[in-house]
Amino acid sequence: MAEQGFRKAKILGSIPRGGSSMRRKYLKTAIFFGTLTIATITLVILVGVPAIAKLTSLLSNLNKSSQLIEQNDTNPPPPPRINTPTDATNKFSIDINGSSEPGSSVEIFWNDNKDEVLAGSDGGFSFNFKLRDGENTLYATAKDNFGNESQKSQEYKITLDNKPPTLEITKPKDGTSFFGSHQRLVSIEGKTENNASVIINDRLIIVNESGAFSYATTLNEDENHFTVKTTDKAGNSTEQSLTVNFTL
Repeated sequence: MAEQGFRKAKILGSIPRGGSSMRRKYLKTAIFFGTLTIATITLVILVGVPAIAKLTSLLSNLNKSSQLIEQNDTNPPPPPRINTPTDATNKFSIDINGSSEPGSSVEIFWNDNKDEVLAGSDGGFSFNFKLRDGENTLYATAKDNFGNESQKSQEYKITLDNKPPTLEITKPKDGTSFFGSHQRLVSIEGKTENNASVIINDRLIIVNESGAFSYATTLNEDENHFTVKTTDKAGNSTEQSLTVNFTL
């Protein structure tokens, strides 16, 4: 009993004097560190030291990798992609859409001008292209937040054309009359611009490289009416009517 009393007196003597509040403070500190030690030992037992080490290493590497990307990004973005526009139009302005690195600044070079648009969070961008008569050129580059600039995109050429295509019906002549069964089958022939399309009475007709076309049809008795329409690549069109007569 005397020895136990001596030990208690020695422990109490090791705690600095300062009253009960000081004793409570040291007691709370001891409890906190004791709890922390028990929790650490429990975690090591349940998870294992290797797993904890790997987790710590992974978090450290991710942090370092993020810092390197932010500080040492010298890679230029890829060239912007422009959705293939039409190569001919009769409109004075068209909307051009494309995609680039998200958040990058896209510089669009058209004819002798330059404009700048910002790619959205999905990389998409849009630009209203004002055209001049004849041929127009268009291409783009991208610049990221670190000043790295891409190579230029594909160059596109767009022609503004407001003139209707030529159309000539070479045979038969309007108002021609045909007689007998041997003249019932006729061929409507003509010529238009190269690369234009031709429709006769809502039927698409083949046009060759020189713009010539031919359409064979069987006539009905009395009047036969035909509508011949040609449309060029820019969307301009020319239309003519043809009437022929047939008597069996």
